[in-house]
Amino acid sequence: MEDIGKEELFFAVNRLRYKDRKEKYERCDFVNHEIQTDEFYNYLWLACEELSKSDITEIDKERQMTIDDLCILMEWECDNWVKVFAIDHLHYFEFKDIWERLDLQIQNVMHRINEIVRKRNVAVFLIAHYKNNVWTWEPSPDRFKDGASIKQVANMIIQIEREASDSNQSRFYITKMRWPIKPPELETAFDLWKFEYAFKKSSPRNQSIWIS
Repeated sequence: MEDIGKEELFFAVNRLRYKDRKEKYERCDFVNHEIQTDEFYNYLWLACEELSKSDITEIDKERQMTIDDLCILMEWECDNWVKVFAIDHLHYFEFKDIWERLDLQIQNVMHRINEIVRKRNVAVFLIAHYKNNVWTWEPSPDRFKDGASIKQVANMIIQIEREASDSNQSRFYITKMRWPIKPPELETAFDLWKFEYAFKKSSPRNQSIWIS
């Protein structure tokens, strides 16, 4: 958690410097605490203030949560007008029935979460992982680990392919959409200093071009 905190502060400080048109700090210098100027501490304080205003609620990391815990927490947060949830990901939760197939337990969980979504009119982003034996990339909902129910219950599935390079280039495949609209493909690069994607529609798959 300390490492994650340093990363958040690093990018928050550099986003502030970007807005002020100043040169960004280097990661190693920041993490190793080799920058010790008054200007640096001023930006660090501003970044801490900015992050302290975040409305994100993180789950306790000291124990494994059950799905019952998750649903109770979601209902409680809905009472406090929370409208968006991000869950990463279901396999990290504690499942009680060791005799029942994991994919069937996940199916039950998906339906329970979907019930809260419909009853409370909230959005849930579920981050799912792929099967371990995937050697070649081809976007398909069938690649999710124990994920038949993910494909069935989800309203939309977005699968992300990221280039293994410093370009931070990503391609987004929308492989399921419950509306009568042709699912598009999007490709973009993530700007760490602006902390945002610059989305552009891609050309058809057989004529696709990477756009920076």
